[in-house]
Amino acid sequence: MFLRAAIEQILSDKDVRRKEHAQLKKACETALEQLKGVRAEHSPLSNGGTNILPTQGDFVNADAFFLPFELACQSKTPRIVANALDCLQKLIAYGHLMGQTPDAANPERLLVDRIIEAICYTFQGPHTDDNVQLQILKGLLTAVMSATCEVHDKTLLLCVKTCFNIYLTSKTPVNNSTAKGTLTQIITHVFESMYAQEDDRLSRNFMDETDDEAVKNIVDSLVNQVVMSLEESDVESLNMTVEDGETGASLKSSASVKHLNVSSLQHDSLDPINSNDSADALQFASVHQKDAYLLLRALCRLADKPVQDNRDPASHELRSKLLSLEMILRVIQRSPSNLTSTHCITHCIRHELCTALSRNALSPEVSVFTRSLAIFVELVDKFKIHLKRQLEVFFKEIIISMLESASSTIDRRLEVLRTVAVICDNSQCLVDIYVNYDCHLTGANIFRDLIENLGKIAMEKHFTDTAHVTPFVKEREKEMRLLALQCLVGVLKCLADFYLEVVGTKSEAKGHSEHNESSAKENSPLPTSPTVSQFSFLRQKKELIEQGIELFSRKPEEGIRFLQEKSILGTSVTDIAKFIHEEDRLDKTVVGDYLGDGKDRNKEVMFAYVDMIDFHSIDFVKALRVFLDKFRLPGEAQKIDRLMEKFASRYCDCNPSLGLFASADTAYVLAYSIIMLTTDLHSPQVRNKMTKGQYVTMNSGINDHGDLPPEYLESIYDEIAQNEIKMNPGLTKRVKQNASVINDRQRRQIENLELETISETAHALLVAATQQYTQFTSASHVEHVIPMFQIVWTPCMAVFSTGFKDSDDEIVWKLCLSGFRYAIRVACLFRMRLERDAYVLALASFTHLNMKTSISSMKPKNIESIKLLLVVGDENGDCLHESWHEVLKCISHLEVAQMLGQNVYAKNSTGNYERALQETSSQDIVVAVDKIFQGSSRLSAEAIVHFVKAICAISQEELHMTEGPRMFMLQKIVEISEYNMGRIRIQWSLLWNILGEHFNKVGCHPVPEVAEVAVHALRQLSRKFLERGELPNFRFQKDFLRPFEVIMHKNRSLTIRALVIECTQNLVDGHWMKIRSGWKNVFALFTAAAAEMDSTIVNAAFKTTRYIVAVVNWRISVAITCVMTVARMFSPKISPQPWIRSKKP
Repeated sequence: MFLRAAIEQILSDKDVRRKEHAQLKKACETALEQLKGVRAEHSPLSNGGTNILPTQGDFVNADAFFLPFELACQSKTPRIVANALDCLQKLIAYGHLMGQTPDAANPERLLVDRIIEAICYTFQGPHTDDNVQLQILKGLLTAVMSATCEVHDKTLLLCVKTCFNIYLTSKTPVNNSTAKGTLTQIITHVFESMYAQEDDRLSRNFMDETDDEAVKNIVDSLVNQVVMSLEESDVESLNMTVEDGETGASLKSSASVKHLNVSSLQHDSLDPINSNDSADALQFASVHQKDAYLLLRALCRLADKPVQDNRDPASHELRSKLLSLEMILRVIQRSPSNLTSTHCITHCIRHELCTALSRNALSPEVSVFTRSLAIFVELVDKFKIHLKRQLEVFFKEIIISMLESASSTIDRRLEVLRTVAVICDNSQCLVDIYVNYDCHLTGANIFRDLIENLGKIAMEKHFTDTAHVTPFVKEREKEMRLLALQCLVGVLKCLADFYLEVVGTKSEAKGHSEHNESSAKENSPLPTSPTVSQFSFLRQKKELIEQGIELFSRKPEEGIRFLQEKSILGTSVTDIAKFIHEEDRLDKTVVGDYLGDGKDRNKEVMFAYVDMIDFHSIDFVKALRVFLDKFRLPGEAQKIDRLMEKFASRYCDCNPSLGLFASADTAYVLAYSIIMLTTDLHSPQVRNKMTKGQYVTMNSGINDHGDLPPEYLESIYDEIAQNEIKMNPGLTKRVKQNASVINDRQRRQIENLELETISETAHALLVAATQQYTQFTSASHVEHVIPMFQIVWTPCMAVFSTGFKDSDDEIVWKLCLSGFRYAIRVACLFRMRLERDAYVLALASFTHLNMKTSISSMKPKNIESIKLLLVVGDENGDCLHESWHEVLKCISHLEVAQMLGQNVYAKNSTGNYERALQETSSQDIVVAVDKIFQGSSRLSAEAIVHFVKAICAISQEELHMTEGPRMFMLQKIVEISEYNMGRIRIQWSLLWNILGEHFNKVGCHPVPEVAEVAVHALRQLSRKFLERGELPNFRFQKDFLRPFEVIMHKNRSLTIRALVIECTQNLVDGHWMKIRSGWKNVFALFTAAAAEMDSTIVNAAFKTTRYIVAVVNWRISVAITCVMTVARMFSPKISPQPWIRSKKP
């Protein structure tokens, strides 16, 4: 029997015979006597082994035999303790020891609680035997993970606490890593058990509802079929049966959810790992929820414990904090993102984790700072809908403050940039930030501030004093610029991805049935989604308010007047006072000066402002703090006097029954004395501080020639000494230091002071944020991208252009090109013409193809910019519009470079210039160029018009070059005409209006070779067009062949005119059966030829006309036109050939 063998093993230890183990020996013998009556098979452990799994026949419930193991755990002999722990671990693992019965010594708790206490008791600090420590960890892990031995509540926290202590105090690396691994497994198990139980409950409820509905539908159908043949009583009986079935199922479903109230938990504020305060107000759906909540809260409070200033990496405080943060990060990473706002984990994150992070996210220890930022990233990703105000504080007071700070170390700013880079890689998160903060009237402009700071960092040359910069620092600075550049590229990529995600989601939604749509509405997520117009209105209004606030900071009257003109602020004194009272973004020094001004209007506003503050039943010092909370006292004594006088009057009005002050004069003088006391006690310039007695003496006789109670004045002194009166954190502007004029020691002092200030501000704001819940909006409209891109595109343009031009680092210029690609993509998707044209024009300039003198300096980055420009044309063809001109212009110049490269290659030349030219002829570029023209057939009806206009314009530029005409684009026009000839007639007509006009001009070019190419191109296109045929009463052919007529009339070159007639002959010979409205063009050309003085042209035209008469089975209209043309040919201007004269009548 396994249990017998375990007890015998403890009893067989030689140290059990000692006197101090007498009770243990007796307990073992008693247990063995009790086990004699239990029939069991031969135990393989009788020979001393303890590692054999017992069989089913060996099973005995060991709960009644726990005492010997408990006493063994209390032994001072490590060997006995280790054996006892090993046996306990195996008994729990094999299911012998379950501990789910009440403890005989304390019936209010379970035996498992006593078992865990016995195991944890064996750890007696850092001097505990290493083997015992390992056995403790094994036993605790087995107990928590066991399916039969359930560990919950404070006992679970005791397990975690013991693992923490072993990790912190153990001197062996093996035990340290084992303790950390055990802690990780325990925490993971607790939270996975909770989520698994919740998923199972939801699934079970859903299945119950589904089954009930299906059964009801089936039974209702059967009832409808049978009701015609059954009696009334039978129908009623059947219906009763159905109802009973439904009720039973409902009861079963509701019984599966238990609600546990934890109001009975004990409070232990001295130990964070066991503290249960604030949990009594929560309702838990299961004991697993309660375990998870208590565990996460304990970890948060451990993480929030302060660390000594020595920053010793081996200190218990720091190692405990790091381990707590690591465990919290693991919990958040594994948490689902669909937790409700009332879930206990969400509650714990809002009230415990956020305040803990406010301190750790600004810790001087970089490792703590890094882990805190990692947790922050997870909160942004998964819990942003529940933490709107909290995340705003984090972004504004920590992330942006660190980016703006010139005194922060490079390592700290690098970690912040890495955090921002992760956020900038999440498109939904990024747009949500803009919608919920930048578009909120009183929210911080987080997205805008992030972009501005990233742009500054990416373009900043030096972050530290250049006189003492080491190579390592230079590399870190380079890494900072690179990270900022990556963030900006990531932002643009997110904007493009968000468009595709939203459009794809909406496309999928259209395919859902009405039933699914109604279900989706019923199960809609927590975030709301107002219309884009609402956000646009709020954003515009916010910009006006910010302009007014900016004006107010310079000239308060102008700022107020501006807001009144924009109908944002009322004209009454009460409206102005309310605005100043509620608007936290106003400069507090300016507010104090404005309220204290002696003008009548300012006095009225100040009186209304003070009257808005309620001082009822508030202590005088606290009332003064409230009064001075939102503005800074001005420097002039008269202004201070006016403010203090009104404060004293208002305080006395609110507390008429106080009986302490004889009049408002007393309150006025006392307020003055408190301000003086604050300055005296807390100003570093004052060396000789005022004593308590001096302060009491100073205030003697102020109460209508009487004295205030000395104990009252002394209490005021004590309060001011402990807590000076100062403004609300976060409302003052932090002074930015010039990093180039301070040394390392000063930098560290400034950084520590700044971190302390920011930490206090963030903590105070987060504590306030936990008291309010603000609705979070999940962005679902692609139109949000437009104002975001308007914020981004200008700084990104500057960063990418500067980075590409100034850097030859491949990583940098490739990132810049990626930024251009995404920026152009976004601008094209939303038809933002100005932004699109600016980026395309800049990218085209990077190719160096448009600058003839720069080809010699072409570098690999210029070659890549050529490739990117071609990719942009292929990706965004439908949206480039006027920007097609730059793309096609670069392709035109590229052809010149390719020709030069071929010549260079033929001469076997070498050098950068030659290699650059040859690179322009690479297979990738050639294929990309062909893809542009071949892909023109896939362009939209609007896009192809812009494309054709651009290519015709470039062709005109080529044909009128000073060094001689080029016909590259003319050849491409022929190609794209063939590619697009299959478009519908109405689209093709629009294209041919442009192409035909271009052929008109080219066919009349003064250089005969150019005009000849144009005529041949027209003939080639006309053949293909005529092959399509034409229905009666249409005139597409007539319009298509019109350029032949124009060239015939305007080009005075006999060679070209003869070529036109020749081309017409070929068209008639090969396609006369397809010609319809085109006959008018044919005979118009022959009529024009008949007027020529050159006999060759006339004879060629008559020959074709005779062919038409002889071969073509024309209609009457064609015959009439043909006869008229023949008549023209017998004009007396020339002498016809003999064979023509022989035909005259």
